[in-house]
Amino acid sequence: MNSRPGVSGRKVAGILSVVALGVVAVLWCRGRGSGSASTEAPPPELTQRVAVQDPDRVGYVSTFAGREDPVAVNELIHAYGKWAGDPGTLDARRLAFRTLLHHPNIKIGLEAVLMAVEQDQTPREQDPMWADLVRGIASVWDAVTIKLGRDLVLIETRAKPRDLLLESLATASPEKLSDEQRSLLVSDLIDLYPSLKPDQRPTVDRGLTALGGGDLVEILAGRGLGEESHLRRVSEEKRAQDEAKGVATRSP
Repeated sequence: MNSRPGVSGRKVAGILSVVALGVVAVLWCRGRGSGSASTEAPPPELTQRVAVQDPDRVGYVSTFAGREDPVAVNELIHAYGKWAGDPGTLDARRLAFRTLLHHPNIKIGLEAVLMAVEQDQTPREQDPMWADLVRGIASVWDAVTIKLGRDLVLIETRAKPRDLLLESLATASPEKLSDEQRSLLVSDLIDLYPSLKPDQRPTVDRGLTALGGGDLVEILAGRGLGEESHLRRVSEEKRAQDEAKGVATRSP
């Protein structure tokens, strides 16, 4: 009579142990979500836990190098936005940006970068990543990709991504473009000029001058730019430099 309750107690204890082990196993598997081979995106709360708890964030971002799947792209986008405002994550965020930008499909890469930038609510002028972003995207514009960039800046409605596209186009290397492509880009930048923020104008001014040369001032004169505009001064300086070079070349 007294032995049966003891046996029952041991059975219950055994069942509870099995259940507890099962729960631990499930939690352990969930904790490895971002490293599993599953094609399903991990839940947002898991992504946030990994981002907060991983002390080596550069190492964490490096685990997605060479991966093109949507899970990897989404993880990098979320990490870039999640870590905004933390000075200790700049290297990791730079690596995440470069990894996204160099996706084999440039359209996917650019859209992923723009999504990541949109998640970072730091004002453009205070964003420590801004110069890296502008230079990085500017480096991809060439004779093959420039049409995509010109199209994107015209259809983009999100303020920060649009500013990034605009400044990157203004920083594009003229030598990578054909004469026709440079002319078309100059035309786009001139059309966008009236909507520029004051602190954007020097960047676009330099880009216009580099793309259009000293003769650009005549084009801009008909667009309402005054005698005191920064662009006019930059253009005149460029023209003076070109003329000085010409004199030096003709000198015996």
